[in-house]
Amino acid sequence: MPLSYSTYTGDASTTSFAITFDYLPETVVVSATPAGILVYLDDVKQTSGYSLVGTNIVFGAAPGSGVDIRIVRSTPRGKSDRLVDYEDSTTLTSALLDTSALQLLYIAQEAFEQSTSGGGATPLYLPYSTTLGAWDAESQKVSRVATPVAGTDAVNKTYADDGFLPYDTSAGTYDAARSGANKKIDGVEDPQGNQQAATKKYVDDIAEFGVAGVPQSFKFTANGSTNTFTLSNLPYAVPEMLVVGLDGVLQLPGDDYSVVRGAVNSQLVFDNYTPTSGQVINVLNFGRARFIDSALLQDDSIATSMIQDSAVTTAKVADTAVTTAKLADTGVTTAKLADANVTTEKIADANVTTAKLADDAVTEAKIADDSVDFARLKKTGFLSGGHGNNTPVFLQVIVGEEDLTASTLGTADISDFNESITSFSVSDFGAATSNVNMGNGRLVNLATPTADSDAATKAYVDINTQSAMKGELVTDITLGSAAGTFDVEGWFDDSKYLYYEVHCIGFRISDNNGFIGIRTKNSSGSYPGDADGYYTVSNYGNPVPTAANGQLTPQLGNKTSSGEGYANFVLRLPDNNSLVPSFKTIETRGTSTNRFFQFGITDGPQRFEDAVIVRHSTGTIQGLRFRCIDSLGDSSTSGTIRAGARVLVYGYEGLS
Repeated sequence: MPLSYSTYTGDASTTSFAITFDYLPETVVVSATPAGILVYLDDVKQTSGYSLVGTNIVFGAAPGSGVDIRIVRSTPRGKSDRLVDYEDSTTLTSALLDTSALQLLYIAQEAFEQSTSGGGATPLYLPYSTTLGAWDAESQKVSRVATPVAGTDAVNKTYADDGFLPYDTSAGTYDAARSGANKKIDGVEDPQGNQQAATKKYVDDIAEFGVAGVPQSFKFTANGSTNTFTLSNLPYAVPEMLVVGLDGVLQLPGDDYSVVRGAVNSQLVFDNYTPTSGQVINVLNFGRARFIDSALLQDDSIATSMIQDSAVTTAKVADTAVTTAKLADTGVTTAKLADANVTTEKIADANVTTAKLADDAVTEAKIADDSVDFARLKKTGFLSGGHGNNTPVFLQVIVGEEDLTASTLGTADISDFNESITSFSVSDFGAATSNVNMGNGRLVNLATPTADSDAATKAYVDINTQSAMKGELVTDITLGSAAGTFDVEGWFDDSKYLYYEVHCIGFRISDNNGFIGIRTKNSSGSYPGDADGYYTVSNYGNPVPTAANGQLTPQLGNKTSSGEGYANFVLRLPDNNSLVPSFKTIETRGTSTNRFFQFGITDGPQRFEDAVIVRHSTGTIQGLRFRCIDSLGDSSTSGTIRAGARVLVYGYEGLS
């Protein structure tokens, strides 16, 4: 831990920082004078903006995030700054001795730990700055540094001057001279900006061509209304740089034209003449005069005798330079074409016509064996004179002969047609493009389907539908003794079953002309019997919009002789996962030996028809409660359900 200074890092919110070192209160001067306690922010001494409060330095505004804060003790060390001046005949106390000793001790600590003594300008040794992450010479020179050897050694001025391009402050330039001689600068890229150093090639190109890189050329067609033409991307051009031709006639700079120089583009101006419409102006850089431009050459100015035989090669002739118009009728002869030079690839399809082929030029020997295929046979007008009858004509080679003929196809010609067709598999033919009529026939020997679109076998359908539609007995409950209610619970497993069938057998009641009612258990664990239950009865008499109970049977008698008074019925329930947002529906169907005259059936024991008998809004069904009631609005039971009533619940998974 430092003995003479404290360091912190600002966070943009903290304003008070503790002084962690000892100091003499007599020396503390919080000001710009180098005495007492000094404060630095990022190595810059502060002269205001803070105060000493107790043993803390408190800033008026919190230093910013990441700012290096340094609180430094600076004990006065001048002769006149001694805190104790000993005199003869005075009392020597321990406090005076301590003050004198501490002043000397603090000065020694500061000399050892700090880069400057008392905040002075000259460092006593090279300190390490935690802010810079490096040794800090504090703007002072470090002398007598040896010539570096390793890559991480410090570099002296002589080594730097010899190894790098020095800057001459008096001349304002960089000097490439070393040891009294000029040196080259290598590895310079071609310049892009006006102030960048130029390479030798860049200068040579300008000296040779008048521009850097590939010389420019321009071509204009006059419109008869302007005498000025823009030379794009040709900066600072002068008339003497250019070769200007007007319809092949060389123009003189200064007399015929001038140039308006620009930083990006230059303007070619015809001074005493406005080119007429259609005249062609060609402009070349001066350095390109050695190259021949066809636009500047008059017709017939270059004769065949001026071109050496070896000067014109295939590589020097552009693909588009040789056209039919440029070849004399007698210029191309068989002797001038090498045997290997004329290939199929070099003859355009449109170039070979009947008119260009002699009658005897195409022989059987000149037609490759596989070159005539169906695509090359004539599609229209194949038979001269047409084909007038309704019988199709086929091309055929008669058995035992070699000639190709056109004739009708008779039964004798296709006697083995059925045998040939039946030897193929269905998979050998293309896919059907419309429905296939089986004509009440069957598809036999099918494989077991795997994909959704595969045809299914009877065995696959039987196995999957029968197993899916076969109910599984979930619970079997018999009422042991007579009771007003009979609850059937604890059998729902909606993770497995899609719906349930509740088979109700042998239901009898003690209340004559009463009937079996039902309530459902909701998710709160109760069997609501008021409007909260919201039972709606339909299909039997006049529907009751809202009732305390649902009705399962018509009125029953309390007689048991001859089977009268017994009710058997089946309920069908959806699972609690069914997509029924507001209501659950229960369907019923069943039979009874009792007469169901109450529902409009007047003669004989009848079944009552399948119907939705109850609908409710309890959200989920957790159980069923069978009740003996006199009316749909009964809030309590009327009589009892006799012992022996049995309920079997079957769960159905449904088709997958």
